[in-house]
Amino acid sequence: MGAIVPTKTILIVDDDAATRGLVHAVLRARDFAVEDAQSGHEAIARIQEKRYDAVILDIMMGDGSGHEVLEVLARERPDVKCVVVMTATSAANLEKVAAANVEAKLRKPFDIDALLQAVLRCVDQ
Repeated sequence: MGAIVPTKTILIVDDDAATRGLVHAVLRARDFAVEDAQSGHEAIARIQEKRYDAVILDIMMGDGSGHEVLEVLARERPDVKCVVVMTATSAANLEKVAAANVEAKLRKPFDIDALLQAVLRCVDQ
């Protein structure tokens, strides 16, 4: 019998419930364990309590703490890769997001296949 591969756990951080729901459904269909946070503050609390295999992070949330989440990940969980998504008026806004643990940067509305490929790169490293 082959070795049992543990399920990878992904944290989705987005203040938009529809986006969280869509991404959650897509990842669950690919056999990921998925948890959600609707704010940066909630995400930080979860990250400090539990280790995730990857984080999908909306950097532009109402509470403005997407950048704080990146800082906490870099400081406390530097091995956890992140996919950053944002509604950006220009590509330059995404370029401003610089952190060693950012695997991919996607603009909303993003291509779900591009998101899935970025998540797979995060968990395969």
